[in-house]
Amino acid sequence: MNRPDDPGRMEAGPSRTPFPEVDEALRLLRSRVGDVLTDRLVGMMLYGSLAHGGFDPETSDIDVLLVTDARLSKMAIGALSEVHAELTERITPWGNRLEGAYVPRSVIRRHESSDETFPCFNEGRFYLGCLESDWILHRYVMRESGVVVAGPRPDTLIDPVSNEDVRRAVVALLHEWWEPMVADARQSGRLRESGYRAYAVLTMCRALYSLQHGVVVSKPEAAAWARRVLDASRGTLVERAVAWRPGTAFDDLDATSDLIRTAIERTGREPGGS
Repeated sequence: MNRPDDPGRMEAGPSRTPFPEVDEALRLLRSRVGDVLTDRLVGMMLYGSLAHGGFDPETSDIDVLLVTDARLSKMAIGALSEVHAELTERITPWGNRLEGAYVPRSVIRRHESSDETFPCFNEGRFYLGCLESDWILHRYVMRESGVVVAGPRPDTLIDPVSNEDVRRAVVALLHEWWEPMVADARQSGRLRESGYRAYAVLTMCRALYSLQHGVVVSKPEAAAWARRVLDASRGTLVERAVAWRPGTAFDDLDATSDLIRTAIERTGREPGGS
């Protein structure tokens, strides 16, 4: 019999979150995906705020990676699409807050830029997408602090992610995702939303922290650090982003855009910057 840490074996494990409704959503996801993939499902683990801290039941997503033994067939992908449509309706509100991907064991081990697509899910959508630079950061979090829902330990599936890998990933994300968005902030659909502005501020705190230290920390930890090192007006902006809750206003578009530009400018000054 294979050992529990053998990547070829799907071992059961507790979800270990302090949120019963999240645990139930994960249980249903694992059960329904298992019905489709059976022994092709190698493991299931949490990353994001449920792994490195700062999960907020009001605003956070459930970030989950499902590792498969190989690339999935069109038939399997079609069946998984139906599963996710079912869970979106069945698990309220968590079905719309599941975010992640199905990634083969050979692919998750190390990040290589590619146009290849894999089944992804986010905000109630199920689609085929590329694993972009943010997956370097996801892999770092999973290897360092990922929470096993089922299957082997993350360090048996994922190679080490260096500090320079983290910095390069942040640089890429700032230029590929955030720079085009802030170039025309008043027309950007996302930055016109209060919730996304608050998210952007906290994400910039974490980006600045990662550029300086080469590691990924939770948004609350990065925000606390940013309040210490940024000027007073930006410190106040960060405090407001931390305090933001759904249904309330966060009107600081100009200040948010300015912080994004500052993070982009910092990419040329930190180690590993372009």
